[in-house]
Amino acid sequence: MCAANEICGEYARTLIRVKAKQLVRQPGFKRSEQRDIEQDLMVHLLAQADRFDPTRSSIDTFVDRVVDSGAGMLVRARKRLKRCPEEGIEIKSLAVVVEQVDEPPSLWGGRVLVLAHVKELLEQNADKIRQLCPDLPVGIYSAGLKRRDTDTPVLVAGIQSVYKRACELDPFDLVVIDECHLLTKDGEGTYRRFLKDCLVINPQMRVIGLTATPFRLDSGLVCTPDHFINYVCYEAGIREMIRDGYSFWNRPYARGDFFGL
Repeated sequence: MCAANEICGEYARTLIRVKAKQLVRQPGFKRSEQRDIEQDLMVHLLAQADRFDPTRSSIDTFVDRVVDSGAGMLVRARKRLKRCPEEGIEIKSLAVVVEQVDEPPSLWGGRVLVLAHVKELLEQNADKIRQLCPDLPVGIYSAGLKRRDTDTPVLVAGIQSVYKRACELDPFDLVVIDECHLLTKDGEGTYRRFLKDCLVINPQMRVIGLTATPFRLDSGLVCTPDHFINYVCYEAGIREMIRDGYSFWNRPYARGDFFGL
């Protein structure tokens, strides 16, 4: 059996970078998602590594087929998400978080901020919170959506729109970050700058992160003791999420070339 590090060698990394660049040029994808797509394709390849049979193909041929199938799965998943955006696992999770922080924010007088990096997630997050918490006022702060709400107990905001404006939004008691793997562990990224300003305003503020990829190839575990996201309070495996109806098992039935169109 071939070791995983042989399967995921330089050829695989180069191919995945090329496929990710091709994917982000397709309708429904954004260029800012390239690193996430690379991560997803590499995880898919690693998950299939034990199926490599040297008597049937070379490593490069195996990698070609697996990466192609992974890219096809991403394309189909993105089409499903456009048809049924409410199916997102993290969206359901954050609505439950907002609703069950001891009591709804409108009762305990606190404020909750939900951060995301693209406007599609902002719309989906706000809609899901409203569905599960119909009595809870939910605002949106996003330049892309042309909304500038500031005084609601729950605010859904785009990080690019607010990262310089923490002082304009008044204190938050809880910040929920969707796709928290985008929060860098060091440096002065937009998330870190905004959270530092928020903690100056309210040192007791708490941060919760949601991600489907808690391990990143470029930086390791998302949760570390000295990070804003420093403790795993809940995690679920793919089998558990399939069992509970939050996800599904992809079984690609044919190899296809999605990039010559």
